[in-house]
Amino acid sequence: RKMEDVLRIASCGYGNLKEKLKKDAKRIRQDQIATVFYPKTFEVKRSEQTVKVTGEFLTYFGKDRQPVSIEKSFVLSWKIGNRGFLFLEDFKEVNHD
Repeated sequence: RKMEDVLRIASCGYGNLKEKLKKDAKRIRQDQIATVFYPKTFEVKRSEQTVKVTGEFLTYFGKDRQPVSIEKSFVLSWKIGNRGFLFLEDFKEVNHD
């Protein structure tokens, strides 16, 4: 319930992001996997209102296996709302340059 509250407050695309996160959560539960992302670098492009985050993405399959580690990048886009609040518009995985 807390994630919904955060998205409702911080996202102008609340409905779209909510559905995207619900689909991801369902797939993760069905596949019995766990993931964690450790950000390492941030590339801010103020003129485009985006942040590219690159880091280590670990995937655990089952309880007793070693995680699979890969480098991934995500781009988050935002817009500035009333009173200077930042609103998350979208986030997506991108290919490495």
